[in-house]
Amino acid sequence: MMPKSNIIKALEELDKKDIYSLILFILYRLKEIPEYSTLSELVYILDNENFIKLINYYGGKTIRIPKIDELSTILNALLVYEREQNTDLPLSDIFKDIGINKKEIPEIMKILQLIPQLMSDYDFKRETYKNKN
Repeated sequence: MMPKSNIIKALEELDKKDIYSLILFILYRLKEIPEYSTLSELVYILDNENFIKLINYYGGKTIRIPKIDELSTILNALLVYEREQNTDLPLSDIFKDIGINKKEIPEIMKILQLIPQLMSDYDFKRETYKNKN
């Protein structure tokens, strides 16, 4: 067992991000919730202010972070939608111009069907989702 003075010295040598990381790792080990396992790394990605904002806003909630490919597919669908609305080109030409590969087309088609409804349900000025139910 490490003498008490060495533990205090080790803790004093940690910077703020390391302390938050340690706190989050202890939380993970204490609660044994697998989703907490990666939180201790989050403090090294965000600055302190944004980390605290994230915790204050999402504390107690479960969120899932999308993969970059998922965001890329949605962005491509938005590009297709914009072209479809503002040109007379057939979808096949739009897909070709944007560089959409064939395996991405089914997912893009699903997104294209959602976009008009989502555009009417989302208040972009307030950056919040309107619940119209």
